[in-house]
Amino acid sequence: MLTSTDSTATSAIDPAGMNHFGDARLHTWTLRLMALIGLDTTDLGVIPPAATLKIPPTVPFWVHDERLVMVETWHAERWIDDADAIALHLRIWRTLRESAVYGADAQELISRARCTLHAG
Repeated sequence: MLTSTDSTATSAIDPAGMNHFGDARLHTWTLRLMALIGLDTTDLGVIPPAATLKIPPTVPFWVHDERLVMVETWHAERWIDDADAIALHLRIWRTLRESAVYGADAQELISRARCTLHAG
């Protein structure tokens, strides 16, 4: 879960879907995530694997300026500008956000994931 503090972009990415990245790419990605923690312009939340979710994250999506949603599927990227669909994605975002941890807790989860990569 990633949010810009000026509300211009939000992103929800299913961690299970990151498995296709491969160890090297996932390692690089976790380093980038660690760099985002503590930035004034970014709020990074991580949903712990054992978290209880009201809804499961299914596909990655980004909300831009509450005017556009980009949804990524296996075969296409969809750009949605319909107000009702944007409102739906914002409700999904808020629901997923409730299960996320932030700050030091998020950093700890990312660190553990990195250690798992190195051990495997």
